[in-house]
Amino acid sequence: MNIHSYFCNLFIFNLVFIILAVSEFSPSARNFQTDVLVNNTNNVKWYILGGSFHSNSTNEILYLDLTKPFNTSSPPWNRSPIKLPMAIERGTACISSSSIFLIGGEISDPTSQTPNSSSFYTSNAEDLQWTIPNIAGVNKTFLERQNLRAVIDNYGRIFLFGGEQIPNGNVVSDMNIIDTNTMTWSMLSIQSMPRTAYTATLLKNKCIIYIGGRSNISYTSYIDMNTIHIFNTTSYNWYNMQATGDKVSGRGWHSAVLTPNGTIIIYGGGTTTDFVPSYPLLATLDSTVDPMRWIIPDNSSTTNSPPPLRSHSATLYNNFMIIAFGRIPDEISNDQYTLNNRVYIYDVLNNNWVTTMNRNSSSPPGNWSITSGSSTTGGSSTTGGSSTTGGSSTTGGRSNNLPVILIIISAFIFIIILGFLIYRIYRKKQTSYKGLTV
Repeated sequence: MNIHSYFCNLFIFNLVFIILAVSEFSPSARNFQTDVLVNNTNNVKWYILGGSFHSNSTNEILYLDLTKPFNTSSPPWNRSPIKLPMAIERGTACISSSSIFLIGGEISDPTSQTPNSSSFYTSNAEDLQWTIPNIAGVNKTFLERQNLRAVIDNYGRIFLFGGEQIPNGNVVSDMNIIDTNTMTWSMLSIQSMPRTAYTATLLKNKCIIYIGGRSNISYTSYIDMNTIHIFNTTSYNWYNMQATGDKVSGRGWHSAVLTPNGTIIIYGGGTTTDFVPSYPLLATLDSTVDPMRWIIPDNSSTTNSPPPLRSHSATLYNNFMIIAFGRIPDEISNDQYTLNNRVYIYDVLNNNWVTTMNRNSSSPPGNWSITSGSSTTGGSSTTGGSSTTGGSSTTGGRSNNLPVILIIISAFIFIIILGFLIYRIYRKKQTSYKGLTV
């Protein structure tokens, strides 16, 4: 190999090294995805299933390994080599033992986007091999149902309330139950008020709490957040409770997580087809008192907080609420929106938005130490929503990678300069050698 070829190869090698070093997988922004938390010993993964990119649905499966600390500026997303059988958005999912159940939603061919009528898929949480389960007595009117939330109890019963029919948009009021032990379907004769785009939370007392949403096809009919709709999974009875406390405006497509002390935390959501966000963005419902009570936390600091979001995903792990993806409205032009691919973390114990979760090796299992601080990637606005607001970027935050990138580029330049000097010395010696031989 001559010296010219050597330096060409050296240049190419370093260029490839830089590309590999600074590149990392950044998922496309999306909304209306389905999520499920698989929380097994030494295996805690938050799966994101499908979703919608503005016009097309996807069959991608993404996941975050929550056992490993990460920074919200560069969350370590993984894309599974296994894909869903169909593209899906507006569906719901839950996990029973080691099986994931994916139910309802708008389902289509991932390539042609042609609609598909299959409404049920299941897989093992380990290998993600999806099949259509054989469920006896399926309610035929449930097929092509969207915008509902599945709740599974400790007995393996999946409760599916209401939702929206495809394609007419009618909001329904039936309660469907799937027994995952016997793979049988049943439907209650006692129906309730129609509801869709709500949240559903199972409490320790075996009651499901339904919050928010809308009650009919009109996008202007949103349910009063003080009207807490409750379903008892033991007696199969419905009843309402009028919550007290702070004023929380009506909304749909919000998220809800349940903390160990019985507090339900909701985030985001909005009303009308114009994507108007609802406020406050974050509120808590104390489910341990009678009547339940709304409390708006004193969040004077908006550092590291998300923008207004709807159709996003949220989960709770070790007293941290994690939020990802979703739709960001443009409050200046209400008919516009951008999609989010940022991740946000809320410390429910200290009532603040943080950027990292670091496990403290000296802490007992289940305890975490928090490393907070200002994020250089934005996300501090709670009233914005335009493409310049933190969290609205569809390319992901990478500004915290800047020092690493600069170091790598500096090393690359140093190697090039060093190589050039060696080349000059080599050429000079070659010239001197030729002069001596003449």
